[in-house]
Amino acid sequence: MFQETATWDLRYINREPSMSMKFYLLFLLFSCIVTTVEFFKAWRVAPPFKLSRQARNRSYVKMLEASRTRLKHWILCIFLAMGILTSLNISDACNLLLAEKTMGLGVVLFVLRDYGAEVTMGFLVVLFAFLVRWLFVARIERLRNFNQASLYSRRSG
Repeated sequence: MFQETATWDLRYINREPSMSMKFYLLFLLFSCIVTTVEFFKAWRVAPPFKLSRQARNRSYVKMLEASRTRLKHWILCIFLAMGILTSLNISDACNLLLAEKTMGLGVVLFVLRDYGAEVTMGFLVVLFAFLVRWLFVARIERLRNFNQASLYSRRSG
């Protein structure tokens, strides 16, 4: 009689994400959309290498400052959502593991892999929002420096 043994590679076993993870992914997608809209609003008015046209435009600087503040709030909100989701999932996983009489290492590894994915996605979205916010801060500083330099040249000339 021929016996065949099958081995399972646990790295390739995927399970469906929980409902909280689906909401978290929707929130991260919405955060990326908001960040992209803020980015294109700023670049539509003053494309790259043409920022000096907006040097005297106070409303553009105010729009950049408002966008900078909004992105800071979104970054904080993403961190809060990531923390809340992680703590809820850890408590759910602990309750499930306590309900089982035996705890396999595979279950713990699946839980850790899910947390790694959640935190990585959150940090990538935060990085994207942070880089766009950094661009806004740099543009604000460049406009202020340009205005100060033009004011100084008018006084001395």
